Parts: sequence; structure tokens; C-alpha cells
Amino acid sequence: MKNALPTLRSVLFVLALTSVISLMTPKAGFCASNEALKKLHPDLRKIASQAGPKIQKEGVKVAAAAEPLLVQVIAWVESNSEGKPSEIDLARYFIDSKIFGRPPIKIGDRWLRVYFGKTAPQALIKIASVAQVSSMMPVVTERNAWPDNCPIEDPKEQPKKGPEDWAKLRETAKTVSAQSLSFQEALETPMPK
Repeated sequence: MKNALPTLRSVLFVLALTSVISLMTPKAGFCASNEALKKLHPDLRKIASQAGPKIQKEGVKVAAAAEPLLVQVIAWVESNSEGKPSEIDLARYFIDSKIFGRPPIKIGDRWLRVYFGKTAPQALIKIASVAQVSSMMPVVTERNAWPDNCPIEDPKEQPKKGPEDWAKLRETAKTVSAQSLSFQEALETPMPK
């Protein structure tokens, strides 16, 4: 029985230590909060740092409720088994679970997704900690309410020009030059009214 007590203490210590470590390490699909802060626009970073509870000498003071923010979230996702972009569950972080997205754009083997919606300041770091999110910006309707133009997905490929084309271009230039007035003749010719 004497040996059981130290063993029990060491087992409890190991259990407590593993639970603390699991709380400190980010879950799969999420990044650490310092990495999440780097993804936020400087204006949002300031708001997010002021949104949490404040620790004072008397105890913890809860932050006052703040106005919801309209934000734009840029995320990179992989293709699913069907070759389509996979979905990210961000709706739980937005007010009334309403999140809107632009059509995904395939760039290389990944997809660019742009979402926007209203969220609480307390949820900014939660959204930015999602691994697929690359950046977050505030949407200021007076400044950037219009959506960004989408790049052309399938641009027309320009035909390659070779020596035969250059010869044809030189020949066309000679015929146009022969039909044109000389510089002196152009100076002497009156302008049409």
C-alpha cells in the first residue's frame, strides 16, 4: 500500500499533464492563435485583441458586447474525390449562420474560395485559426463594397508566330507603305474639314 500512493500520484500527474498539453496544442485543421493573428488585417487584429475578457486585479472583466463586423475571408481548399472544391464549415462563426461565398476559382491543384458575412469580434481569431483560411479583411462598404473582379479562368491561347508570319507582315508593311503618302506630301496635303 505504501508503494501504491506514489504510483497513483505519478499516474494522476501524467493524466493532468496530458490534458494540459492537449489543451495547448491546436486541433487538427486549426492553427495556433499567434499564427491566426498574422492572418488578420491590422484593423481586425486590433479589434480581436480588444474583444476578449480583460484580467484585472479584482478578477476577470467580461468585454462589452460589440457591433458585428462585415468581414471577407480568403481560403485555399483542396479538391475532393470528385475533383470539386471541398467545403469549409465556417457558418457556425457567423451571425445567424449566414455566410456567403463567391464561386471558387481553381488555381493549380487547389481552389481559392472567398467568403463574406457578419461576425462577432470574439469569433475573429476562431475563424482565422482554421487551417485553410489564408487571410481576413474587413469590408468597409464605403470603400470596398463592390466585389473584386474574377480572373479569366480560361484565357484564349495566342497562336505562336514564326518566320513565315514575319515575312507576311513585312510584305503587308511594304504594300501599305507604297500606298501611303510621303512625309513631305502629307505636310502639303490640306486636312479634310
